[in-house]
Amino acid sequence: MVETVEDRDWLLGVLEQELKPYQEARKIPQDWRRAIPVGIMIETVAALNNLNALLDKSKIDFVSIGTNDLTKELFNTSRNSSHRAWRKLDAKVLRAIEQVVKIAAERGIAVNVCGEVAGWSVLLCLRFTCGKIQNRIGDFAAQASVIPHLKAVDTVFKV
Repeated sequence: MVETVEDRDWLLGVLEQELKPYQEARKIPQDWRRAIPVGIMIETVAALNNLNALLDKSKIDFVSIGTNDLTKELFNTSRNSSHRAWRKLDAKVLRAIEQVVKIAAERGIAVNVCGEVAGWSVLLCLRFTCGKIQNRIGDFAAQASVIPHLKAVDTVFKV
């Protein structure tokens, strides 16, 4: 789990070490960072608090927002809480998503959303109608059962 700059930099160091044999065998380019996108997942309050430092374009290519764990963290509840689903549309959660999207967009870092929120048409509609996040969120990782519905909504909002 990446929550601090130290976590991120440790991860990059591990990747560098693990990829050396592949570089030496010429199976990947010497400048592997151009060939292999590296990202982090924002799913804790600690990661949110360190966003400015974590979202460094020279270190990462994308950021994913893990809405299930992030919601759990923001409300200090269990992942299985009966109130969890409605809280995903709480202003606190939407502000957290907006914060990540805004900082990432300013730095040219791609944003993906995963978790239950990614499967909600409401957030998909926000993707295309809210000026602050319009065209700044990339992929949505949703459950297979909601994908046909999302594609239908996605088609309606693409102009």
